[in-house]
Amino acid sequence: MKASPDPLSSLLVRCALLIALLALAASVAYALFALVHRPWDTVEGEVLFEASRLRHDLPLYVDPRVGAFDYGPVPARYYVLYPPLWSWLLSHVPEGAASQVARGFDIVAWFGLLAFVARTADAGCKRAATAGAIFVGGVYTLTLYGASGRPDSLAQLLAGIALVRAARLGRIDPLSAALFALAPWVKPNVLGMAAGAFALDLGLRRVKALLPLGIAALTSLAILAVLHVASSGAWITHLLRSTGQPLSAALWAEQVPSRLQFLGIPLAFAAACGWRARRDPKVSLGLAAVLASVLWALFSLAKIGSATNYWMEPSVACLIVMAHAPVPSLEGRARIAAASVAVVQALWTGVATIRSSLEQIFVVLPSEDRSLARARVLCNAGPGDVVLGDETGIELRLDGRIVATPFQMTHLARRGLYPLETWTHDVTRPEVVGIVMEDDLLERPLSDVSIEHDRFGPELRRLLKDRFELAEKSGDWRTYKLRGR
Repeated sequence: MKASPDPLSSLLVRCALLIALLALAASVAYALFALVHRPWDTVEGEVLFEASRLRHDLPLYVDPRVGAFDYGPVPARYYVLYPPLWSWLLSHVPEGAASQVARGFDIVAWFGLLAFVARTADAGCKRAATAGAIFVGGVYTLTLYGASGRPDSLAQLLAGIALVRAARLGRIDPLSAALFALAPWVKPNVLGMAAGAFALDLGLRRVKALLPLGIAALTSLAILAVLHVASSGAWITHLLRSTGQPLSAALWAEQVPSRLQFLGIPLAFAAACGWRARRDPKVSLGLAAVLASVLWALFSLAKIGSATNYWMEPSVACLIVMAHAPVPSLEGRARIAAASVAVVQALWTGVATIRSSLEQIFVVLPSEDRSLARARVLCNAGPGDVVLGDETGIELRLDGRIVATPFQMTHLARRGLYPLETWTHDVTRPEVVGIVMEDDLLERPLSDVSIEHDRFGPELRRLLKDRFELAEKSGDWRTYKLRGR
């Protein structure tokens, strides 16, 4: 929208940009507040626990059926979540600072990547790329994962820098190939951009594209070899069992429409701009990355355990396309219509971000923090006692270790890949004196099972309901203690 600006369309564009800036400010404020005050979620809890074991020279790959008895009579039973590159990096940070360092790095990596893409945009595309970066940075559901202690931001950073470099060169070179290869070893789902870019590069340059493809293969083989030796071959079993949850049409139908209302129009607009400029090698590589990452995200969102973080990669790819694909010139009614859509989209996404960010800062996070601060006292937990959680981050915060990874173990038990009796034996030991629930509340009827979302299956919830009683309700959280204790 660059031709003959009229007062109305210019005003609408400025309004959209102002709303996006306010949403970005709210997202950044949330990220900075959550840096210290947000309880660890499941993925954060697992990677921090893995980092702790590496830091203390404890074996990482332990057969869950045997368990790790380094914490007392109640063993830790878990499958290593991802290839442990992120956990290994965090193991070099002092225990008390690992969470803040991880989250601080992720905040800088996520927002820094968005700023870097805008900064390196072509001269005629800087305004559009900057506006796109502001919009993406102001989407709360992306910030929720980009500013956590998860490995997502590092993986996006590696793949994003690789695509920025490849787009500016018009081809994949050895360095961008190595970065593309590293990203999925940090977070396995970040491979859409690489797949699209490599496929197009191979189709266009054929033999010349084999060198960077070989570099990517060698990079992956080197990491695979190290993992295989270090884990005695156990890494692949752990990875498949920790991330290999089944597909769910109900989850897909829930996730895709609910997120496309916030991201669909901006992603489609970026793709359309890229299609118009597809003959430019800088744009074509990015467009191939957009197509592959969107298709991969749409498919992956059917996997139980997937979440909005799967939209991070398509968002980055679209932003890189906008950095090189000029926005079409519009005039008259078409310009006003496009500006109106921009305002509506900015309002729809911005209001949701601002509301969610403020609610988290002033209501939700303080309430959750209070729950965790009082939980061990409410459960009369002694030095050797354990308080369970339906999130591994809760257990790590309360006990300094985890007992099990409920989400993975429930789905494995359903498929006959994990012995339920082993799990029930652990949670009925006398050292287990309480439980803190964020989602799987014991008051819910046992028949009300959500396969897509529940951490504990009916068998565990029935057992827990018989053993524990409500000690405190704080916001949406519940703390339960042993009956009669």
